[in-house]
Amino acid sequence: MNSSRTAKWLSLAQGDVITFSRRGLTLWGGVIDDRTEDGHIIWVTDEVGTRRLVHSQDEYDFAVTGNVYFQRDSRVIDPRAGEALAGEALTC
Repeated sequence: MNSSRTAKWLSLAQGDVITFSRRGLTLWGGVIDDRTEDGHIIWVTDEVGTRRLVHSQDEYDFAVTGNVYFQRDSRVIDPRAGEALAGEALTC
């Protein structure tokens, strides 16, 4: 895994509201409740309380739309490109 992709996962914080997609289709989302120190794994709890593990190599595109604990700018991150894109939809 390249360092820019790891850096994007490391930027995720507890409380971030996140939506996962592939090929432009929104699949699911929730709130990040924890992540490993190395940034490779996060745990996301969805709206019904189901907790899911997501690995950085799962190749999801993801959008962070806020944080339940503090104000955070919305951004869309394409982990393959290594950059944040404000307000743009991503496709594979």
